Amino acid sequence: MRGSRPKLFILAAIAAFTTALGLASSDHAGAAATLVAGWNNVSYTGASAPPSEALASISGQYASVYRWDPVAQEYDLYAP
Repeated sequence: MRGSRPKLFILAAIAAFTTALGLASSDHAGAAATLVAGWNNVSYTGASAPPSEALASISGQYASVYRWDPVAQEYDLYAP
């Protein structure tokens, strides 16, 4: 059991950090962010919608988007 504690702690810390970022960013709807070529980790805090609708304002400005499926324990790919 001792070996599983650090993993649980790390996951809890990541979840808490992600939630804090999501809450903080909700006050800044429409705020600009500078992204660099390559992978960028961005959180979407808008209303639930199909990817094409949720990402309409940045259509054509990305190649692919992934989301985590906690039930299947894998990433889903959206690549228009």
